Amino acid sequence: MAAPLAGLRFSLAGPGRVGSSLARWAVAAGAELAAVAGRQPGQAAWPGGPPCAAPEDLATAGEDLLLVAVSDGALREIAAGLARRPQARVVLHTSGSLDASALGELRAAGSATGSLHPLKAFPRPLPDPAEARGTFFAVDGDPEAQALAFRLAAAWEGVAAEVPAAARPLYHF
Repeated sequence: MAAPLAGLRFSLAGPGRVGSSLARWAVAAGAELAAVAGRQPGQAAWPGGPPCAAPEDLATAGEDLLLVAVSDGALREIAAGLARRPQARVVLHTSGSLDASALGELRAAGSATGSLHPLKAFPRPLPDPAEARGTFFAVDGDPEAQALAFRLAAAWEGVAAEVPAAARPLYHF
């Protein structure tokens, strides 16, 4: 049986606790990690992981997904910077308090945009894909972005549901 994310090619912007965990879960489910961008270019994204590029150098055109896992306060600025270069078919962010509109500049540049927020504490990176089992993922955004978010959650044996923008503040508290 093929891995559930076989054939999915993606990059990650923001290799912190959440980003590195989700990226490693995706790779464990058969996805291919093409590049990682972070605040410390040239350094490993995580122990034994790929080296980071600078966010402004990340161009993911031709890829299926760009996963953006940066702080809520930095999300719009990072999205605007990423929108200056061709990006993946779908861009998902992991913010719990912001909806897909935070990626507006990437959407205007041609990517389908959405969010995929795990309702889980990440006190440290959680590389074991078993950590994802049963996790709830809040999803919103363009139909293509939502479809990919649901596919990721299913591959990780999580549970996903659409959480509309108006409900996100309530959901996140």
